[in-house]
Amino acid sequence: YAQPNWISLQADGNVGPLRAQNDIQIWIVDMAGYYQLHKWGQEKPVTLDALLGVRYWHISDDLTLSGPGGVINYSNSDSTYLIDPIIGLRTKMFFTEKFSLSLQADVGGFNVSSHSSDLTWQALGTLGYDFNRHFTLDVGYRALSTDQPDGKSVDLLLHGFFLAADF
Repeated sequence: YAQPNWISLQADGNVGPLRAQNDIQIWIVDMAGYYQLHKWGQEKPVTLDALLGVRYWHISDDLTLSGPGGVINYSNSDSTYLIDPIIGLRTKMFFTEKFSLSLQADVGGFNVSSHSSDLTWQALGTLGYDFNRHFTLDVGYRALSTDQPDGKSVDLLLHGFFLAADF
């Protein structure tokens, strides 16, 4: 599978006469393959799969500070990327002919290079509806985290509900 995610965050604030604006752009792309470890049943089986893949993070940050009359004018941009190997498990079971529950968890990073995290992990659960053999609509909850070694620049935990289309 390949799963691209794009997140854009913006924060504005004032402290007295100072104004700050921070723009953060995050790309997260997961790519992995599954291997079926076991299946129970025939028509709509319960499956247990192992996964092996890679998670790519690209994070850019733009900060601007300004004061009254242009006395203080500061702007800085920075970006970083991480490439993390990941391993995990996934299970899927059907309640009816069309409705299913999927659970997935993975872990990775392992500080394998200067551009990998100490630890990245993900946990997600989805309820899916199969419209046909090739299209499923999912609603779920996802938690995704990365922690770069020695607190260098990236320590994130992102979580929340999502809506997804599977082809």
